[in-house]
Amino acid sequence: MKTMPLSRPATLIQSLAMLLVFVPFTAGSVPLETGLPKGAIIAFLPDPNSKDYADDRSLRRWLLSRGWAICDGTGGTPNLNFRMLLGATRMETAGQSQGTRTHRHRVQGKTTAIQTRQQTIR
Repeated sequence: MKTMPLSRPATLIQSLAMLLVFVPFTAGSVPLETGLPKGAIIAFLPDPNSKDYADDRSLRRWLLSRGWAICDGTGGTPNLNFRMLLGATRMETAGQSQGTRTHRHRVQGKTTAIQTRQQTIR
């Protein structure tokens, strides 16, 4: 993890890209170790030190052998690339898309001084 020396205290936020995987409806012959129903979608963080897979292709084979698939729109899976799952408590809100891919911020005001700040990332 890279650290950024700052002149004042700061909170470092670490984000992780997780794969969203689900149990395909066609995987009826594959025994499920988890007991989750077919169609369940979960976040999955691959182990970088795993001996079972070393690249994207072997990870996909490993997941498929366990009845799971990456939610990327292939093989009948929903395409959840660049999406975030949000829990819902009402059936009417389930399945809806929220927000937009882009947005703008409008800032009004007048500045009289020029401020600069320099950060070093190592």
